[in-house]
Amino acid sequence: MTLFGQSLDDTNPRVRVATLKALTTFIKSFEDEDHAMKYSGMMGNLLNIVIEVLKTDEEQGRESLMSLIDLTQSFTDIWSGCKEQLLFVCSEIMKNKSFEDATRQSALEIV
Repeated sequence: MTLFGQSLDDTNPRVRVATLKALTTFIKSFEDEDHAMKYSGMMGNLLNIVIEVLKTDEEQGRESLMSLIDLTQSFTDIWSGCKEQLLFVCSEIMKNKSFEDATRQSALEIV
C-alpha cells in the first residue's frame, strides 16, 4: 500500500493516473473481497485524482473513470466509505456541459 500511496501523492498528474490504473487493476485481481476491501480507504483519493485530471485532460480523466467503473463492477462495496463523495463527483461530472457525453455517461456507470 505504501508504494501506491506515495505514487498517488506524486506531483505529476500522469504518475497519479498511471498509479490509479495500476491500483484498480491490482485490486480487481483479488478473488477474495476481504482482500480488496483493505484498499477501500484509498477510494476517496482516487476520486480526487479523477476530478483533478478531468480539469486538465478529459481523455485521461475518462480513462481513470473507466478504471473505477471496472473496479466497481468487481467490488461494489469498495465505495462504502465514501459514497457521498462518489455521488457528488458523479453528479458534478454529469452537470458539467463542457465534458463530452462519453465522460458524463462514464460517471453514470459508476453509480
